Amino acid sequence: MTIASLFSRFAGQMLGHAASRRSPVWALERDGRTLLLAGTMHLVRSADLPLPRRYERAFAAARSVAFETDLEAFGEPSFARSLSARLAYPQGDDLEHHLDGATLAALRGHLEDKGLDFDAMRGFRPSYVALSLGMAALRSQGFDTPLDLLFHRRAHAQGKRLVALEAVDRQVETLLEMDRVAPDAVIRQAIEEDVQAAALASASVRAMRQGDLAALEAIERPLRDHFPLLHQTLLVARNREWLPGLEGLLDHPGPRLAMVGALHLVGPEGLLALLADRGFEVRPYRGAARDHR
Repeated sequence: MTIASLFSRFAGQMLGHAASRRSPVWALERDGRTLLLAGTMHLVRSADLPLPRRYERAFAAARSVAFETDLEAFGEPSFARSLSARLAYPQGDDLEHHLDGATLAALRGHLEDKGLDFDAMRGFRPSYVALSLGMAALRSQGFDTPLDLLFHRRAHAQGKRLVALEAVDRQVETLLEMDRVAPDAVIRQAIEEDVQAAALASASVRAMRQGDLAALEAIERPLRDHFPLLHQTLLVARNREWLPGLEGLLDHPGPRLAMVGALHLVGPEGLLALLADRGFEVRPYRGAARDHR
């Protein structure tokens, strides 16, 4: 057994011990410096606010706050128009050229059941269809409060240093890559989630608020097991790309906080496991002095 493999096993044991407890915010310490990591959701219901005190305590203490991307730019109307254009097929192309017969039939049936017109969607790539279905399902359940954007705006107003872990264009590239590598999986996964949207969204926000890693992993596991290419593109690849930026936060005066989608935290290739493998001690955030170094 190499020293590296021994260390990895030890780091995993430390993570396993920490993960046996629930926490909506985690403290990750290395070389006497601490990074706070909080799981969020992009949309919540107004009734889900305020969040547990540990979110507010970590946010209030933080001098630097990292988000997945520049959320203000992401919310610009010009970006929405650009996104729609990039997720549309060129003239003469449409979904029927990219999906197999079974997926097309399932999509047509699902849209018909919802009173939607397939022809209105056929000129767009699978990720656009998935986003449209997902947003409509969430909003129908009252999920219309942009949680991470609210924190982003508060951080800006309070003069905190803002860090984007990836460019806005990287998020678009993620969608386009999903369309290239697994177009049928994008549609099938979107239909599955749409069918169980109410239960899935409620379970997700409950697990996020409680910091229940087991419940979050149970939500993430079907994506990992049934749609591995999507899981790799949407979560794993981006998690690994974010590691240098997260580690770079340690170079700035603390306290430091990163707020990312809660599903990015969990699983064997989630951020908690990846950062433990890179030498961080992982523990629930309690707001103690050592958590703010």
